[in-house]
Amino acid sequence: MRALGFFSLGFATAVLLCVAAAFGVRSWLTSRYRADQALWRRIPVGFVVQDDLGIPALVKQGEYSHVSAEVNARNFPLLRTDSHMANMGLFTPKQNTDTKTVLASIAARKEGQPRPANLDECLQYGAYIAALKSRHLFSSDRIVICLGQSAALDGVCVVPQIWSVDYGLWNLGTTRCDGAGSEDAEFLVVYTKPSALPGRR
Repeated sequence: MRALGFFSLGFATAVLLCVAAAFGVRSWLTSRYRADQALWRRIPVGFVVQDDLGIPALVKQGEYSHVSAEVNARNFPLLRTDSHMANMGLFTPKQNTDTKTVLASIAARKEGQPRPANLDECLQYGAYIAALKSRHLFSSDRIVICLGQSAALDGVCVVPQIWSVDYGLWNLGTTRCDGAGSEDAEFLVVYTKPSALPGRR
């Protein structure tokens, strides 16, 4: 009987340890998932990217407070001439990192298989921001960079970027390709495949 009692106690202890381990693993996975979601945020709306309108019209929709003359059809020719749907999101690295590392992180991402956004998608995102200006949903000092399309200006590689200077006020310009890892910068991506998890977009 004493042996049976020890066995029962040992079995109960083992069950409790297994439950605790399972709970710990679940908590760890949940925290990892939440941390991952903080890095990769999908925008819960589909975008109709209107390339057929041309760059001037796309820029105008963004209602920027300042637009750099570098952003034009000569430096950044549109890669399409039609309208198409795009599901976008933002990748925010944990820390300041270089462009090569950012591109490698985007390429390695399996869920949704994102790619860096091109200029047209960057401009359509700017129009989305403009539509939300009055709601003050975007704080100042935000930088959104689009690494999908670059240009060589005076021998320097640059990519498009949008940055905020105040609530509701945004600028459109460029930043150096090798300097696109600015602190707190976000990178606009386009998801080429639907999410693997049901109920998420």
